[in-house]
Amino acid sequence: MPVSFQEKSQWLVLIALVVVYGGYFAHVLPGHGTNVGPADMTLFAGAVVSLIVLQVVGHIVLAIASRRELAHGIQHDERDDRIDLRANRIASYLLAFGAFTSLVVALIVPGNFAFVHVLFGSLVLSNICDAAARIALYRRGA
Repeated sequence: MPVSFQEKSQWLVLIALVVVYGGYFAHVLPGHGTNVGPADMTLFAGAVVSLIVLQVVGHIVLAIASRRELAHGIQHDERDDRIDLRANRIASYLLAFGAFTSLVVALIVPGNFAFVHVLFGSLVLSNICDAAARIALYRRGA
C-alpha cells in the first residue's frame, strides 16, 4: 500500500518532535535546581526554533518528493476527518491527565521547574501521541 502525503507528513512531525524535544529534555532534566532560569528559557527557545526549521525544511523536501501526488491535489475526505477526530481525542486525554498531574506536582514540589516541565512534557507527549495515532489510523485504513 503506497504511503500518502498526509501519512508521510505525520511521520515527519513525529520524528521531529521526538528528536528535538527528546534532546531538550535529556539536556535540561538531569540535576537541575528548583526554578526555571534564563539558560532554560534560551534552551527552550532554541528547541522551538529547531522544531520549526526542521518541520519547514522537512515538509519542503517531502513536497518536492511527492510532487506527483500533490499535482493531482490532496483530497481531504471523511476518512481524514475521522482520523483527525480520533487522534485528537486520544491526545486530549493525555493532555488533560498531564495538566492535572502538573497541578499536583506544583502543590508537592517546591519551585516552578518541575511544574513547568511536567506541563510542557504532557504537551509534547500529547503531540507525539496525536501524530502516532494518526499514523496508526492511516496504516489501518480507518
